[in-house]
Amino acid sequence: MAANITMTVSQLNEYAAKLISRDFLLKDVRVSGEAANVKLHSSGHLYMSLQDPDATVRCFVPAGVLADIGFVPDNGEKLLVTGAASVYAPGGQFQIVVRGLERKGEGELMREFMRVKRRLEAEGAFDEAIKKPIPALPKRIGIITSETGAVLHDILTVARRRFPKMNLLLYPARVQGAHAAGELAEALDAMDRMHCSVLILARGGGSVEDLSVFNDETVARAIMRCNTPVVSAIGHETDYTIADFVADLRAPTPSAAAEICTPSYSDLIDGLQLYEETLSELAAYQLRLQRGRLEHVLPWLTGEAMTRRIAQASERLSACSRQLVALVDGHMRSAAGALREHDAVLSSLNPLAMLERGYALVEKDGIAVADADVLKAGDIISIRMRGGKVSAMIRDGGNNGEQKL
Repeated sequence: MAANITMTVSQLNEYAAKLISRDFLLKDVRVSGEAANVKLHSSGHLYMSLQDPDATVRCFVPAGVLADIGFVPDNGEKLLVTGAASVYAPGGQFQIVVRGLERKGEGELMREFMRVKRRLEAEGAFDEAIKKPIPALPKRIGIITSETGAVLHDILTVARRRFPKMNLLLYPARVQGAHAAGELAEALDAMDRMHCSVLILARGGGSVEDLSVFNDETVARAIMRCNTPVVSAIGHETDYTIADFVADLRAPTPSAAAEICTPSYSDLIDGLQLYEETLSELAAYQLRLQRGRLEHVLPWLTGEAMTRRIAQASERLSACSRQLVALVDGHMRSAAGALREHDAVLSSLNPLAMLERGYALVEKDGIAVADADVLKAGDIISIRMRGGKVSAMIRDGGNNGEQKL
């Protein structure tokens, strides 16, 4: 069926607003849900969303109503809102104009957040002592985020500006929705095996429900398993998730994470130039120092000073030589005298010298006989005298020890 009415956008929105305003069921509604995206305007009005796991509706709380309510709800609080459903015509937005607001305790998302946080905190998963340092000069940076959207663009822009040739590796994964937690955990495990120096886990801002996947214990455990340092960059600076607590470092935004992980190429070049200048200055200083020392000793190595030093050394060498000769000569004379004395003593003790004075040396079997009792009849002996040596046989002997030849 063809449309038979043509309207402007304003007319369409105004018509929808009138329809909603005439519905008696929507004039006074009570809606329960969790507060999200709570923003207090400078005018005193309060803007927020009310959400459950499947849907979100905008809420507008006029300044006068908020003054009567007496409190500003926190993100994640369970609320009971009373008001009228309407359409904000200029923006075409469905909303609830709030007349009353009641606290209903912590919302389900906040309770789950606190449950996981308490469990991991008790295990020591947030301890600073186990945090791995972020390398100053990474060889490869791994990025885990959605391949669509501004987050990846921001990270790549910052990284390429700071270090144009940095090796960047993307593992695309969903960052919200029913299957996002499993995909993020799988991405973390896979990237941990890809020899990255550091990993950036990132997504842009969003509601408490949008960020709730990063409060999932599955994602937290995957971060804890990583041997590679992990930098979390989830949402805006004021947003905190479980992933931020277990990561090795939290960056306030994805762009800040890229700044932290990517070294500045220009700063590195400036640093190298500074080192080069410092080394040149040190080398020049050492050269000046050694030249000064050389100039100080140079007069001692040339001309008359050198000739004089050589002559003095030659004189000392000659004196030492003379002393050495005299010392050796004295030792030789002393040794010769001692040798003569020892020779005289040995000569006086030589048994063969006694033969020259008329004595004889008796031997049996080549052994000198000092006692006649060792000889018996029939023994062959050798008698050594001054003129030579003769052999004899013992014939007999008496009890008195005298032997006969």
